[in-house]
Amino acid sequence: MKVSLFYLCIVSFLLFSCDKEEGKPDQSLVGTWEAVYKNSEYDRVETIQINADGTIIGTGTVRENGSSVDLGYTSEVEGTYKIEGSKLSVTLKKAAYLNDPDITYTTKDKLNLVQGFERVDEYLISDDFSKFYFSCPPNANCIPPQPYKKIK
Repeated sequence: MKVSLFYLCIVSFLLFSCDKEEGKPDQSLVGTWEAVYKNSEYDRVETIQINADGTIIGTGTVRENGSSVDLGYTSEVEGTYKIEGSKLSVTLKKAAYLNDPDITYTTKDKLNLVQGFERVDEYLISDDFSKFYFSCPPNANCIPPQPYKKIK
């Protein structure tokens, strides 16, 4: 009887102690994420849409300081992602950028498509999956990373 009760307790513990999301942290990343880089003239905003099908769409936009309204675009990227532990790995397969150094932003249709583009970017995910940060590659000249926070 004691052995049966012991096994019943262990099975109950295992059944009720497992969080349903625990095995699928990538599902908690599905949605729209935003990082805002502030400067004296404009806010530069990077938005990443993480989809449940393993695809990702990113946009770079410009806003007036403190505003939530996009004035125009600086970039748009598409690709796929995978999550390994606390690392989000994004393989970008399509990219369009603003190439004119004399303007700050443009309309999405005027971004220049980069032919044959492929790049892998890495992001570090916080322990509670509430935010993630771009991981600057070795020997790269990166600005200090801002957290991507979920907005939708």
